[in-house]
Amino acid sequence: LSAFTEPAVARTVNSPITLTQNGAIRGNDITHDTTTGEYVISKDGAYLVNFSASVSPVDADGLQSVTISLLSNGAPIAGASSTHAFNALADEKEFGFNTVIDVTASPTTLTLVSNNASVNINSASITITNVTNTSV
Repeated sequence: LSAFTEPAVARTVNSPITLTQNGAIRGNDITHDTTTGEYVISKDGAYLVNFSASVSPVDADGLQSVTISLLSNGAPIAGASSTHAFNALADEKEFGFNTVIDVTASPTTLTLVSNNASVNINSASITITNVTNTSV
């Protein structure tokens, strides 16, 4: 599954970041609700998650440490976050992470959240791929 957004996405602190468009979707093991920002994995297995976005502060409240994290059923996933401390309103930073998660109790709901609502999140994309039984 892939999802993306081109315009800046609206958000509130610790609420799901909603990516407004679905890209390629293969199968029905992973679904994405573009209105809630939830990605539901309905089959146990190993999943590779790739996230990227361009982030910039919109006002003085955005001039602090900003973290975007991936949550599984509301709990942070270790290694699935990106952080930057902004120093000027003109700053722009590429955020991203790649991680493999092990889903053992499906259905599992994934969400992306930001700890700061005073930032623009642009050109955001996420890809979630089932890598169970994939040869290296």
